[in-house]
Amino acid sequence: MPTIFRNKGEAHINALIIMGVSAKVGEHRIGYFGTGVKFAIPVLLRTNHKVTIWIGTDRYDFSTRPLQQIRDQDFEVVVMAKNGRKPVQLGFTTQLGRNWQLWQAYRELYCNCMDEDGTVAVAPRKITKGVPGETIVIVEGDDLERVHAERGKYILDREGRELIYSNEDVEIFRGVSPGIFYRGIRVSDTDTMFTYNVLAQQTLTEDRTLADMWHVDSIVRDAFLAIDDHKVVEAVVTKTDNEAGQYEAKLNFDWSGQKPSETFKSAVKSARKTPQGARDSAVNMYHKQVDDPAELYEIVALNGTQQAQFDRAKRYLNAAGLIPHIGKHRVIFVNCLGRRQFGEATKDLIVVNITAFDTGTKEVAATLLEEYLHVQERVRDSTRDMQNLLFATIMNVIEKATGHTI
Repeated sequence: MPTIFRNKGEAHINALIIMGVSAKVGEHRIGYFGTGVKFAIPVLLRTNHKVTIWIGTDRYDFSTRPLQQIRDQDFEVVVMAKNGRKPVQLGFTTQLGRNWQLWQAYRELYCNCMDEDGTVAVAPRKITKGVPGETIVIVEGDDLERVHAERGKYILDREGRELIYSNEDVEIFRGVSPGIFYRGIRVSDTDTMFTYNVLAQQTLTEDRTLADMWHVDSIVRDAFLAIDDHKVVEAVVTKTDNEAGQYEAKLNFDWSGQKPSETFKSAVKSARKTPQGARDSAVNMYHKQVDDPAELYEIVALNGTQQAQFDRAKRYLNAAGLIPHIGKHRVIFVNCLGRRQFGEATKDLIVVNITAFDTGTKEVAATLLEEYLHVQERVRDSTRDMQNLLFATIMNVIEKATGHTI
C-alpha cells in the first residue's frame, strides 16, 4: 500500500527540485537547508520505490533514465514529468545521498509534514487526484511501508509513554531510548536511560544530527537538578557497573550554575548509600550547596583495631614528610562510598571508606595520602596535574631515602 505524506499549502516546485531552496518560516521549523526532499527522492528511486507528488491539482511523477557514462561509470539521472507530459531531466542522479538509508528518506518527508502541520499514513489505495491548497507526496513500495511501521525508532511516539518532566526546553519520558530526539525527530545515536525530546532551538547538520551536543547536555542536566522525583534522579546520579557509552554518566553537574532541588540533594545522599555510590559530579554539586560537606555522609567511629591502623598509617606518612599539613584538614570515616572506592575529598574534608581498613594498613595510608594531595594541592583525579604531583612526590621520597639530591 502507498505511504502518503499530506502537507498543508501548495509547495513551489522549485523548492522540491533545486538544491538549497528552503522558504520555510517560523521558529519551530525543523528543515531549513533546502536539501531534504532532494535527497529523499533519489534514495526512494534507488530503492525501487515509485514517487508521485501532487501540488494542488498538478501531478509530478519522478523516475529515472540512464545518463551517458562518465569516466566509465553508469549513472541514473532523476527525471520529472508534469501532468503526464514528456519527462524533463533534473540536476541530480540516484547517487545523491548515496550513504543514506531508506529510513532517512522517510524521516525527511515526515519532517516536512511536521513543519507544515501535515499527516502521514499508509492508505489502502493510491490517491488519483490532487487537492487545491495541499501538497501530497505518494510513495509506493513495501519497504517504505515497513519503515513507516517501525517509525517509533526515529520518530518520537508519545502514545503509552509516561512524561516524567517537562519545561520549555525539554521533555523527559520514562523508558530507554537509542538516541535523543529534537522536536519529535531522533537526532543522535546515544543510548539513554530515559527518553529526551529537546524543544529548545538547536542547530542541526544536513543529515539531521545535532551540531552541538553540549547545549543539549546542559538542558538535560539542569532538568535533573529541578525534577521532583526522587527515584528518577537517584537513577541518574548513581554509578553503574557499565557506564561506557551511557549518556547520563557523562552529564557533568559540576558545570551547572543552577541550584539543585532538595530532591536532587536527597537523591545524591541515597546514591551514596548504595554499593555503586554516587557520581562524582553530582557529589561535587551537592557540596557546593552546603556549609558542612560532612552532612552528605553517615559518619562512623573507628574501633580500637581500626584506630591503631589509622594512627600507624598517619605516623608513617608524617615520618616520610608526605602529609606535613594534615592537621589543617578534617578526616572522617564512612561506611559506604561505592564499590572499590576507598576515599574522596572535598573542600578541606578527607573522607575514608571504612572498607579500606579491611584491605590493610597500607591501603589506609595510600587512601589518606591520595585524599590529602587532593585537598592540600587542589588537584583532581585522572589529570596531568595529579600525575605530575605523584611523580614529584615519589622522587622526593627517593631523595630522602638515599640521602642524595637528584
